[in-house]
This record gives sequence, structure tokens and C-alpha cells, in this order.
Amino acid sequence: MRLQRSVPLLVLLVAACTAGGAPTPVPSGDPSATASASADPTATILPSGQSTSPLSLGSPTPISGELVVQLVVFYDVYRAPVPPELSLYADGRVVTPAFPSTNLEGVLHVVRRLTSNGLAAAVAAFDGAVTTSGEIGAPTASGGWEGGYNTYVVSVRRAGRLVTARTTNASADPAARALVAFAESWIDAAAAGPAAWLDPVPVPFVPTHWSISTWPGGSAEETQFDAALLVPLLGDLASFGTAQGGDPTHRCGIVDRATLEALLLRLQEAGVTVASVLDGFDVTVRAPSGAVGLTVTPVLPEVVTACPPASP
Repeated sequence: MRLQRSVPLLVLLVAACTAGGAPTPVPSGDPSATASASADPTATILPSGQSTSPLSLGSPTPISGELVVQLVVFYDVYRAPVPPELSLYADGRVVTPAFPSTNLEGVLHVVRRLTSNGLAAAVAAFDGAVTTSGEIGAPTASGGWEGGYNTYVVSVRRAGRLVTARTTNASADPAARALVAFAESWIDAAAAGPAAWLDPVPVPFVPTHWSISTWPGGSAEETQFDAALLVPLLGDLASFGTAQGGDPTHRCGIVDRATLEALLLRLQEAGVTVASVLDGFDVTVRAPSGAVGLTVTPVLPEVVTACPPASP
């Protein structure tokens, strides 16, 4: 599920969106497990019954330690949860979008690893860029930014907590312009420099959890199967997860690997082909209220209990 746009792929910060209202599976993956070299980013569930099990994707990517740096860019024209632009963890692993920085197909995120010196240098760079927390530059009189601009959110861990500065490219404030320029320079993880990498070659990021977003839309002709097929896994879609943006018809929840596998088997039974579970996918189902769209998206370790935000 690759997002095409004229600007680099976005990043996000974690926001509260716990998966309530439906049974929440216990996580089945261990993030500290050893990665498998056999990970197949193009595993497919075929309608013919010749299924490729999600387990063939290999073990989850081993990430140990907390999130220490994150870069988020919200593009005004896009209002849906999107993958991180750059997330750096205490073990030196860096997770970035697969597109456009790599040629890997069927993958949403890739992971590389910095040396200890590279990690220290990256953290120091972000620490220097975040000179203050909160908004930088004057917002509009209404308290929010006018439409048509990008919002940049830069976070670094200090004294055990993430300190975050944010601004937009609408601001003429010198500090805001400096933060925007810094963020733009780090949208490509290559900003760390070639000598900083312990594992310079990006490999597919294999998650332990996926988000499922639901919303009303589409026509009866576009629906692929009946929503009742998913009730044993997700419950009633009308109450699945948590309402987004105060709209009870737009919802989001988090599921673990075991639930995703069961979901894929249900889709297979319905004759629905899924090209890649590492890239995410969309389906449209028939619900009592009409057509409902579902977007299934891999999420990062810090998002296993909450859905990503759709806007700043």
C-alpha cells in the first residue's frame, strides 16, 4: 500500500487511540526475537487456497531499547495515518519508509543500524535542533495553522521522556525556519553519513502488530465480502477500536500477528488476494450500515497499543 505523493513520505508520533470496543488480542510476537533472513515481503494469500502463511515472513525485527529520536512530517493535503519518516531506537536501529529511498517492493518500512558513534552523533544533532518544546512560530488567531502547509514535529529523548518541538513551513520565524531545514535534511536517513552505519543495507522491517482503520465509503458494487465474516475476530465494526477525530464512523484499533493471520485466512475464504502484509492492504466489506473500507497497516514498536494520528 504505497503512498504516492510529490513530497517525501511522512512520519508520525504516537497519539492515544487505544484499541477498545472489541476484543484486543494479546501480543504474540516478541520484538527481541532474532530476525530471520528468510523474511518474504511479498507473501501472498491466494484465493485458490494455496496460502502463504504470514509466519513465512520470519521473526519480528529485533529492536531493543526505547525510542530516542523521531521525525514527523504531516502534509496538509493528507489526512490519514502514515508511516514514520525516521524513528531511531536506543540499540541504534533506524526505521524509515521503504519508499522512495530503496527499491524494495511490498514493504512499508525498512531498518538499518547505526554504530554507537553514529547513534551518539544522531542524537546529539536532534538534541541541538530541539532548542525548545512546543510550538515554534506564531499560529493563526484561531489557534491553529492555516491550511496548505506542512507541519514538522521533531522529538528527542531527554531525562527519560520525549521532548518535542513543532512548527510549519508557513512560519517566517528564524527558529521555525531552522527546524524545518533540519527536518528536511534528515528525511533521508543518509544524513547520518556513510561511516555511521553498522548495517548500511536496509532490510524489510517485520512488525509484531498492525493497525486497522475503518470508515464508511464505497458502493455496494465495490464490496468484497460480508462484514459478518470478521465479527469473530474484530467484533462489530461499528464499535471496533476507538473513534478517530471525534467521528464514531471512523475507527482504528491494533491487532497482533496471530489475529492478522486469522484475518488473512478469512480473506482467503472470501476469495480476496492480499499482495503483501508488510506493505499493508485495503479491503471493502458489506456492513449493515453500508459499505465500509478497511486499511491494514504495519506499525512500529511504540505503536502496539495506540493508533497513529492522522493529523498533528
